[in-house]
Amino acid sequence: MERYAKLRELLTKETYPHVFSFKFIGKNTPLFQEGIHDFHTTYPILTLQSERKSRNENHLSVTYVLHAESADMILTIYQRIEQLPDLLLIL
Repeated sequence: MERYAKLRELLTKETYPHVFSFKFIGKNTPLFQEGIHDFHTTYPILTLQSERKSRNENHLSVTYVLHAESADMILTIYQRIEQLPDLLLIL
């Protein structure tokens, strides 16, 4: 969790509940798509805001919105996103 120390510090200054967006990009592969499906199944409290393929369809960007109750809730989801197969970037 040390990796997220600065983010934790910033998030603890927010007022909760707080609307928070997660955007991440991965390779447009069945492995990444299955990972997204499992992620959404694990966290049904997330609302899918958008899912778009790149122009050449090699990449897939996904945005979820969360009505977070705490900084810990947000950090837990970030840690889970990092585990997605074929993940390239978290924005």
